[in-house]
Amino acid sequence: MKPLSKSSAQTLLERLDGAKDAMLRQITTPTPTSITIELSVQDAHRGFDWINIAFAIEGVRDARLLDDAKLKHADTSEGISLVFEEDSVGFANAACSTLGAVSEAQLYVIGSSIKYEERPFTE
Repeated sequence: MKPLSKSSAQTLLERLDGAKDAMLRQITTPTPTSITIELSVQDAHRGFDWINIAFAIEGVRDARLLDDAKLKHADTSEGISLVFEEDSVGFANAACSTLGAVSEAQLYVIGSSIKYEERPFTE
């Protein structure tokens, strides 16, 4: 997995068109303070072919997760947000610019760091 900073996250989101209309695939909790969210997105670097991308948030201190059965119904029409404030990072399935706004999203995770991994497309 590759670590994300504020600037590299912005570059990644531009490449993925903000993950607008992404398909949420799975949410896993490898440890009590780590959450991984996997999505299927279109990648501009691959001619807009679909790929899966996993975001791993470490040092989780707040989250609202969805059951597996509800993942396919999650609204990603606005894309996702990766918000960096001081020593925190937030992931949300909504257009957000602050961690306060992140915590109002249908699905969100707030932690201390975030990494990502590109994976082959799977349904």
